[in-house]
Amino acid sequence: MKNMSERKILIIDQNFHSTLVIDEFGDLLTKTEYQNLDELNSDQHLHAVIVPGKWVVSHHVFMPKTSQVKTTQTILYAIEDQLACDLDELHWSVVGQDDGSYQVLTIEKQKLQILFEVFKIKKIFCEQLIPEYLALPYY
Repeated sequence: MKNMSERKILIIDQNFHSTLVIDEFGDLLTKTEYQNLDELNSDQHLHAVIVPGKWVVSHHVFMPKTSQVKTTQTILYAIEDQLACDLDELHWSVVGQDDGSYQVLTIEKQKLQILFEVFKIKKIFCEQLIPEYLALPYY
């Protein structure tokens, strides 16, 4: 990349994958499409990887402020019966709010392992993964 304000984003889709380079205003500078992740160029720095929304499940939990000290395990226990698989098979991220509400995002560890194996082989650094339904344009 030529300019430090430019951002490179990888979009993973079922049918094809794309890398986008955008400027600080969110304008598209370049777009490259791939049929397979193995076609990605090596030694890249990706500011974000946007994964299919169906890979990531979002759960909302409310825990009143009067409850005991909240730990991540307590929050995960609150959603455990809503999960299609065992917690050990999931990678999760918990984001809390001051009002006692929490958003828990889960993704299968197997999907992440496959993706990160490609990144490791290709020497690609990724700052963050974002489900497509949370990828709003930056303006």
